[in-house]
Amino acid sequence: MFGLGGIFTEILKDTSFRVAPIDEGEALRMMDDIKAKDILGPVRRMAPADKGALAKALVGLGNVGIELDDVAEIDVNPLIISTDGSVVAVDALVVLKSNGSK
Repeated sequence: MFGLGGIFTEILKDTSFRVAPIDEGEALRMMDDIKAKDILGPVRRMAPADKGALAKALVGLGNVGIELDDVAEIDVNPLIISTDGSVVAVDALVVLKSNGSK
């Protein structure tokens, strides 16, 4: 799932879903799917988000769930992308599958 996160996800219900694994092209299409996509562009003299770096992060997060069988879900909010393309997960929650559900 991709969206603005936090209360914006809950209030606006503006999200895009795909089934992992995804590639960078699909991650970019997820960004274009949300109604608030313009916030990723240049806004009030702020640089646009590095969509390439964000796409790589989305692909990587999707791959974690595929490669690590014990992971049930991952929630990262917020994910901050600096102007140099570095990506930082400020807060994250990883939910593991219980032993009985494998």
